[in-house]
Amino acid sequence: MKKLITLLFITLTALLITSCNYTEEIETPVININFDVNGGFWSKSDLQKLRPDGTVTISEFDNYTGANTEITIFTPTDTGLRWHYKAFIQYNADMDAYIVVYSDAYTASVDRLELPDYDFIIAAHYHNPRIVASPMLNKLFTDGVNIPILFNKDLNEPQTRVEMRVYPQSDDATLTLKSNNIENLPLPNKPDFYFGGWHLGGTLIESLDDLTISAGDTMKTLEARWESYSIESLEQFLDSNIPAHVTQNINLPTKYSGYTIDWTTTHPLVINTEGRFNFAYEPTTVTLTATITSLENTVTTRTFDVTVPNKKSLAAPIASSYIWRNYSSVNDAFFETLDIINTAFLRADGNGNFIGTAVLTDIYEYIFPKSKIHGNWVLFSIAPESDWVSIARSATNIERFANNIVDIINTHGFDGVDIDWETPRQGEQVWYSNMMAVIHEKVKANNPSHLVTTAITGGPWQPPMYNLSVSNAYIDYINVMTYSMASSSGSYQNALFNRTGLHNTVARVGQTPRDTSIAGSVPIFNSYGVPNSKLIFGLAFYGVRQQRSFNESTNTWSSWSRFPPSVFYPEIVASYLNNPEFDYFFDTEAGVPYLLKKDGTVFISYDNPRSIQMKSAFIIENNLGGLMFWEYGTDTSGTLLEAIRIGLEK
Repeated sequence: MKKLITLLFITLTALLITSCNYTEEIETPVININFDVNGGFWSKSDLQKLRPDGTVTISEFDNYTGANTEITIFTPTDTGLRWHYKAFIQYNADMDAYIVVYSDAYTASVDRLELPDYDFIIAAHYHNPRIVASPMLNKLFTDGVNIPILFNKDLNEPQTRVEMRVYPQSDDATLTLKSNNIENLPLPNKPDFYFGGWHLGGTLIESLDDLTISAGDTMKTLEARWESYSIESLEQFLDSNIPAHVTQNINLPTKYSGYTIDWTTTHPLVINTEGRFNFAYEPTTVTLTATITSLENTVTTRTFDVTVPNKKSLAAPIASSYIWRNYSSVNDAFFETLDIINTAFLRADGNGNFIGTAVLTDIYEYIFPKSKIHGNWVLFSIAPESDWVSIARSATNIERFANNIVDIINTHGFDGVDIDWETPRQGEQVWYSNMMAVIHEKVKANNPSHLVTTAITGGPWQPPMYNLSVSNAYIDYINVMTYSMASSSGSYQNALFNRTGLHNTVARVGQTPRDTSIAGSVPIFNSYGVPNSKLIFGLAFYGVRQQRSFNESTNTWSSWSRFPPSVFYPEIVASYLNNPEFDYFFDTEAGVPYLLKKDGTVFISYDNPRSIQMKSAFIIENNLGGLMFWEYGTDTSGTLLEAIRIGLEK
């Protein structure tokens, strides 16, 4: 009996133990886990788990003339793209993706923007209707910093077509995953910070096991924490990013890994506190000072002395030019020879606003890049066809006009302005001097090194129309147009010296109307108080043709009646100098050559290397400002430009 009771007790105990140790398995609920990157970036593998904001197929590369509806990738970093939406992207090795580092909605050309380092430019013409229609593209080009982009092909390889996937900006790039799909927590990155792990409130979450999930939970949001680098790391970063010699805009960071940085500069017109660079106008060392504040409010300073290139010296004699056409044919000799380049033309309406600015495209593409290498002064010339009278007779219009000039200078990076009001009339002299006073004041207040020049015809007739005894104070240089000064009567258009009588009495050609020469113009300008150092005299890179008529009532030379009345220098060489129907003459008293048809019916007055040599010697001997010419497009052979280089010893 005892054995039976004992056996029953053991059996019941075993059943009780078994019953007590059994629990029903409860399945862990599946919830959404949101990963807030908190200013960091996802790796490519994690980024691909996000839904892109949009996908764009690009089939245009380095295309400046493509359809307005195209999105284009530009590989050169020296392009202008003045009239384009622009997103500048840089490859991030940690992400294995591209990041937008700067965006611009056609406010300025690339070289006028204060840009960080970048690899490519995604661009669209400002007429592109897709930008307005697409919120994704609008954001990309107007507020795109920290937008990640993936391409389906390597952009460093030649391409005909790529697919671009645009993802949410880092601040909005919360990654949402189901808890049952997470094996390991994702790892974001943030340049110049250490990843301090995922946190839920104040708790570090190293794995999903660290999460307490209660009944009814549907979502948990984890936030990335970032830890600052050391001050030594910041100093190394600054040392590697600020060169000892600066030739372009530089990145002056205002934040780095939890530090804030405030900048000061000893020469803000050369390098400002945002790192925007302008050529100095004399040898200069710029001192940049960084005031560094940590998260703990400790303050340290670092200084950086950087040298910068400077513009060419404007010590006399100056070699200057106008360029109106054939911008695409300029070469290194053009920039090496010239000190000042007058780019023609922008036109102003009667209210003082600029119209007809298409020439800026040529200036950006063909002039600015090389001028920055060679240190040329680049001015924009305001066209003779501008509505000068309407501007100059109104104080309001003058003020607006002068402000617009300064805006053009600052926006595009010119070194000054050239005023080409070529024909003011009697009674308009004071209007001219009033206008020049305001322009000079505004331009010099903006940058005292910038130039204000003007173009005035030589000889006795035009100088009295400019109130030069007053306006001289507001002009740095006068481009004296000692060309096209005559087009009839067998007179030279461009004499160096006045001559007495005719060089050829038989043909009745070769004379100078009263003081219509370089030498004759000097005392005229001097009489108004203009010193020799301000006078830059003009050369003709073209010839002026005249025709002679013989009949019972006339036997005179008159203006060429056929089009064009002028003839470019290369055509003079090709069609006239080697033409047996023409004879070549050089008038040593006037200092110019001419061509005469043997039958006495055609007379061509022009400049050649010999006359340029004589004019150069006169400029140097009389301490005059220099020589300029109209205009480069009339002699792209380089022959006359080379004569200036030799004559002025450039």
